[in-house]
Amino acid sequence: MQVYCIVGARRGIGKTRLVEKVIEKLKEKRITVYTVKKSSKKIDLAEKDTSRHLNAGAELTLAVSPQDSVVILKRKNIEELIRQYIPENGVTLIEGFRESKYPKIIIVENLDDLKLIEKLDSKFIIACKNENLKRIIDEKYENLATCMIDDVNYIVNRIIEDSIAKVYERLPKLNCGLCGYKKCIKFAEAVIRGEEIEKCPMKIRVKITVNGKELKIKPYVELVRRKVIEGFLKSLKGFN
Repeated sequence: MQVYCIVGARRGIGKTRLVEKVIEKLKEKRITVYTVKKSSKKIDLAEKDTSRHLNAGAELTLAVSPQDSVVILKRKNIEELIRQYIPENGVTLIEGFRESKYPKIIIVENLDDLKLIEKLDSKFIIACKNENLKRIIDEKYENLATCMIDDVNYIVNRIIEDSIAKVYERLPKLNCGLCGYKKCIKFAEAVIRGEEIEKCPMKIRVKITVNGKELKIKPYVELVRRKVIEGFLKSLKGFN
């Protein structure tokens, strides 16, 4: 999935503002955006009856108002929650969760923050709050991508480029055109704009093997074979 954390060494360093700017710029480019926000405190449920549902033992509570809806769960594993509730298309931005495995945009404002760079894995971009600090980091970490924190275009363009590459890597790269796009790379671009990756009919491959040897079949023939097999299996109890 195309997930990126925006993290910093301390509260008040500008994470929320940067998330806002990145969302705005991604939406300008017609990218589908999902976000996750880590809270250091328990989420305050203004509707007390909703709290009573959870306290009584509900695993999931959906609170619905005329203006919006909120899903509340007891689970805390960020990776599990993202896999289950965030679609595979688009781009997901996480504010916080430094300990996660996802690529990180790290905000730094002084030399002490270099300790955070050393500590964290999956460094994606170092967003600096002053030019002198950026020069120091460029010299110390030659292979790290750096920018000024207000260079939102750079951050967004890198996110888009990396997201397209991640989607493309999950595709069969046959350029069969069955999804409606002439090339897989164009379909990958469409996925981060909201197209469902399951629209790729070749993502689940069908292989025909005779005497241990795989027969080479064209994409259309492969698609027909898969549909025939799926049609047969759907009549069986328990097939999903």
